[in-house]
Amino acid sequence: MTPDAGGARYEIRVLGHLSPSFAAALGAPVAVPVPPQTSLCREVRSAAELHELLRQLQELGLELVEVRQLPPPPRRSPTRAGSRRARADVPSSRSAAV
Repeated sequence: MTPDAGGARYEIRVLGHLSPSFAAALGAPVAVPVPPQTSLCREVRSAAELHELLRQLQELGLELVEVRQLPPPPRRSPTRAGSRRARADVPSSRSAAV
């Protein structure tokens, strides 16, 4: 992520168990225990915000294990309701019998 590039999702692993309420206070809606660590996943909008989060973790005395930028979720292509491709192996009702 480049500074102020619009954000990215990060996984941040810390040593120890964090309660869901503690993780939520850090802005992490997802906190998964991976003993002996806790994995926090959250959106980070800028490099400054990431540095601030890491500073908060340090001030709380949490041991940082790993910081990893997650790949963006796959984009789903828009689908049209009721659209169907004609199959080549099915004769259409307009074809002439030979």
